[in-house]
Amino acid sequence: MKTDADRPCPQHHQPRSQCRPSDRHVHSMRFRDDDWENAEQAAWADRSDVTTLTTLVMEAMLGYIRCYRCRENAPPVPVEFGNLTGGTLREHLTDAEKRVVSQHPHHEPVTIGEPARTGSVVPVPDESLLRARARTRAGSAVFMEPGGNPHITPVPEVRDHGSKKGRR
Repeated sequence: MKTDADRPCPQHHQPRSQCRPSDRHVHSMRFRDDDWENAEQAAWADRSDVTTLTTLVMEAMLGYIRCYRCRENAPPVPVEFGNLTGGTLREHLTDAEKRVVSQHPHHEPVTIGEPARTGSVVPVPDESLLRARARTRAGSAVFMEPGGNPHITPVPEVRDHGSKKGRR
């Protein structure tokens, strides 16, 4: 049985084991059509493409970002997740990628989002939030309105769609 490395690469016309790690081979990824359209719109908003967008997200989830200016066998730059409030995940990831590239060639780990403050204290919820949580039932969410007032939002129940998949 042939391994993946022994198979010929249809893109580069050589054994796949001889392809560089930075070569972008075609891999199948299945998306819902509406998710693909949303990904295209998000990538277009950044003047990018879906491959670049999904690669950046995948790298961040794996704990690193690669600097495109470094040689292909350079180690990736480690990332940590900080405070992600105050912006979208896409904005934080794009900002972290820009910081990685701006450090070239001497990279230091970067934080996605705002760095956590040293010695920061976890805020203790106030009494109104504790009362709101006590009034909620399973399947509810508590959101804080501007001004600190809790707002309870019931989460709709999802009915069984009748599929036998996953049942035993």
